[in-house]
Amino acid sequence: QSARKNGKRDLDPSSAESQKAYVEAFFAAADVLSNQDEIFKMLLLQAISGHELSDEEKRGIAQRVLDHSKASVAIKASAKEILSGEKTYAVGKPLELSFVAMDGTKINLADMKGKVILIDFWATWCGPCVGEMPTVKAAYDKYHSQGFEILGISLDESKDDLVKFLKKNDITWPQYFDGKHWNNDISFRFGINGIPAEWLIDKKGILRELNARGHVEESVAAL
Repeated sequence: QSARKNGKRDLDPSSAESQKAYVEAFFAAADVLSNQDEIFKMLLLQAISGHELSDEEKRGIAQRVLDHSKASVAIKASAKEILSGEKTYAVGKPLELSFVAMDGTKINLADMKGKVILIDFWATWCGPCVGEMPTVKAAYDKYHSQGFEILGISLDESKDDLVKFLKKNDITWPQYFDGKHWNNDISFRFGINGIPAEWLIDKKGILRELNARGHVEESVAAL
């Protein structure tokens, strides 16, 4: 199992009915609440990767957001991008990613060629993520001296919880944190709606794998 955002708790979170209820609840909330952009981002995430929704239903969500009078210019631009069918990533293609880590380090994949990189989408509140962390750290300890790097993309809301976890578990690789939970700017851009998600980048900066969970060491060794 992996942690997933879900709809109403009295519905099976893996069902189409649950996702549709989730969508309608958030459209209703967008009409009355003030933080519309965050609500629309959650809806667009469903439009990108709602697993139980048909392509037609996902396009319908994006179109409703695009047509919504309270959607901002930036949100409408994201909806248009989804409707265009263009993805921000593809296996076998270079991946573009840059950010400022929690410690102030500027990270840019373009400057990291020659290294194998794991991008780890995770959170301290995610049980499967915490359970996977010893495996991830073992791979880091084994291969870091050979040029293996990890970039953490934390979906935590509490910076204190994140900092405490990193210190307790001696995790030293860079972390991106913005406190936005599922609306994390980077995870949203890539349509992440389930964690842990572990992506592998080869030495040429090419995205090679979208699911390295459980076999990080083997995958790193192969690259």
